Amino acid sequence: MEQLEIFFDFLRMIRRRALIITSLCVLGFSVTWGVLQIVPPTYQAKARILVESQQIPTELARSTVAASASERLQLIQQRLLARDNLVHVIDKHGLFSPSRGLKLAQKIELLRAATAIVPTTVTGRSYGATVLTGITIQVTLGDPDEVAAIANDFADIVLRQNASVRSRRASETLSFFRREEARLTTAVFDTERDIALFKQRNKGALPESLEFRRDELSRLSETELELDRRVLEIEESRGELDARLRELQLEPQPMQDSPDRQSLSDLQLRLAQQRTIFAENHRTIVALKSQIGILARKLSDREPSPQDEVRVVKADALGRQITLLDNQLGHLASQKAGLTARAEELRMSVRQTPEVELSLSAFERRRLDLQDQLSAIITKRAEAETGEKLEVNQQAERFELIERAHVPDRPISPNRKKIVVVGGALSIAMAIGIAFMLETLRPAIRTSAQLRRHLDLRAVVAIPHIRTRGERRWRIARVGIVIAVVCGGLPALLQSIGGPSTTLAMLEHSSDLDELALMIGLRQ
Repeated sequence: MEQLEIFFDFLRMIRRRALIITSLCVLGFSVTWGVLQIVPPTYQAKARILVESQQIPTELARSTVAASASERLQLIQQRLLARDNLVHVIDKHGLFSPSRGLKLAQKIELLRAATAIVPTTVTGRSYGATVLTGITIQVTLGDPDEVAAIANDFADIVLRQNASVRSRRASETLSFFRREEARLTTAVFDTERDIALFKQRNKGALPESLEFRRDELSRLSETELELDRRVLEIEESRGELDARLRELQLEPQPMQDSPDRQSLSDLQLRLAQQRTIFAENHRTIVALKSQIGILARKLSDREPSPQDEVRVVKADALGRQITLLDNQLGHLASQKAGLTARAEELRMSVRQTPEVELSLSAFERRRLDLQDQLSAIITKRAEAETGEKLEVNQQAERFELIERAHVPDRPISPNRKKIVVVGGALSIAMAIGIAFMLETLRPAIRTSAQLRRHLDLRAVVAIPHIRTRGERRWRIARVGIVIAVVCGGLPALLQSIGGPSTTLAMLEHSSDLDELALMIGLRQ
C-alpha cells in the first residue's frame, strides 16, 4: 500500500512540474532533431564476388597458383587499395568536392577508409584448412550513386587483377621450369662429354679393363721368362761357334802368303767380335766387311792350297751361323725391350686405376644427380604446362561477379530511430531528474498520506486547494502550450526518423492526439 502511495505521489509530482518537464523534453527533442539535421547521411553499396573452385578435379590436373585464404585476401586488399587504383577512381568520379580543401593524400586515405573487403570463408572438414568462397566489397560514402559506382569499379578491378595475376604467375612458373630444364639438360650433356673425354685420356687405366691388364701383365711375365731362356740357349750356341771359329783361325799357315792370310783371319775374328756388339748396318761392321772383301779378292787371285780353301769355307759357314744367331739375339732383345716397356706401362696403369675410378665415380654421381633433378624438373614442367592451360582457359579457380552494387535506397547512418529513442529517453530522464531535484530543494507535505507517512500523524480533515479563475486560466494555457509543442515537434521528429510518409500518417491522426492531450489536461 505504501508503495502505491509513493507511486501516486510521483504522478502528482509529474503533474505539478508538467510545464518544466515538457519544456525540457521539448528542448531535448529539439537538440536531437538538430543533431539529426547536422549529421550527414551515409550510404553503403556492396558488390559480391563468388570464388569458384577448379572445374577439373585436382587429382587429374592441378593449378600451379596456390595460396592460403588469408594470404590471397591480403594480396587482394593490397592491390585493390593501391594508390594508383584509388587515384584513378577519385579522378573518374570526381570524389570529394574542391570546396572541402582536401589534398590528394587525404582523399586517398578517406576513400581507403571508406572501402572494406569482407571475405566469406569455410573450414575444410578433412584437414581444417580455410577456404575462401566469396568476397564482398563495401563502399561507404555520402552519395548513393557514387558508392554504387565505386563498388562496381572496385569489383571490376578485382576480377581483372585476379585473372591477370593468376595467368602471369602460371606463365612465370612455366618459364622457370623450362629454363631449369634447359640448364639441367646442358649440364647433363656437359657431364657426359667430360666423362667421355676423361675416359679417352685415361683409356689405359679404366676400371673395367683392370682384370684384362692384370692377365696381360701375367702373360708378359711368362713371355719374358721364355725370351730369357731362348737368349741363354742362343748365347751358348754362339759361344761354341766362336770357339770353333777361333780354332780355325789359330791353325798354322803356310809360309807363302802368311801375312795376308793372317790379316784376313784377324779381320774375320774382329768381325765376329764386333757383330756381338754392333748391328750389321753399323759402319764398323761395314768397314770390316769391306776390308775382308778386298783381302779375299787379293788372295783369290793367287793359287790357294786345298787346306786353305777348306778352312776358309768352314770359317765362312761358322761366320754365317754366328751372324744368324746374332740376328736372332737382336730380334729377341728388341722383343724383350717391347715387352718390358709394355709391362711397365701396364703396371703404371694398374697403379693409376684407383684414382681414375674415384674420378669416374665422382663424374657418375654428378651425372646421376643431374639426371634425377632433370626428371623431377620435367615432371614439374609438365604440371606447370597443365596449370597454365587451366588458367588460360579459365578452368582453374576463378572470380565471378554474382551481384553488382545497386544504388542504396536509404542511408545506413545515422540511425535516426536509435538517435531519437536515445535522445528522447535522455531528455525525459533529464526532465524528470530536474523536477525531482526541484521537489527535493523545496520539500512540502501536500497530502494526508504524506503527513501520516512522514510525521506519523493522522489529519482530522483535508481541505482541498481551491483555484482562482486566474489559476484555472493559466492551467488551461499551460495545457495548450504542451499540446502545441507536442503537435508541432512530433511531426518534425517523425520526419527525421522515417521520412515524409510517416509524417503524413501522423498528421492524419493529429486530431486524435489533440483530443487525447486535452483530456489529459482536463483530468489533471
